Amino acid sequence: MSKSKSKPKPWDENWEKLEDIGSGGQGKTSLVKSKNDSSLPGKYVLKILHKQKDDERRARMYREVTNIRTLKNPGIPKLIDSNYEFFEDLNIPLYMVTELIEGSTLE
Repeated sequence: MSKSKSKPKPWDENWEKLEDIGSGGQGKTSLVKSKNDSSLPGKYVLKILHKQKDDERRARMYREVTNIRTLKNPGIPKLIDSNYEFFEDLNIPLYMVTELIEGSTLE
C-alpha cells in the first residue's frame, strides 16, 4: 500500500521574504527568515523556479534538492525546507530553502 502525500503549504506560510538577492536561468533567490520556528533563527536562502510549469526545470530542481540532501561539505548549504517531492504536480509551485553561507562570490 502506498502512502499518500498531503498537499504542501506554500513557502510563504512558513517563511518571510526579506529581500531578493539574485536571479538566474533556473530561478530566483531571496533572503528569508522563519515565521514560525524559533529553532531557526537568522537568515536563509529561498529558491523559486521561474517557469513552474516546465517539466524539465522541475526535474532539475528535484535532482538539485536530492543532491543537496546527500552532500555534506562546509561549502554546500544544508537543506532546511522544500516541497521537491511534489515535482510531478505542476499545480504546486516548487521551492527550497537552504542555509545562508556568507562570504565572497565566485565572480
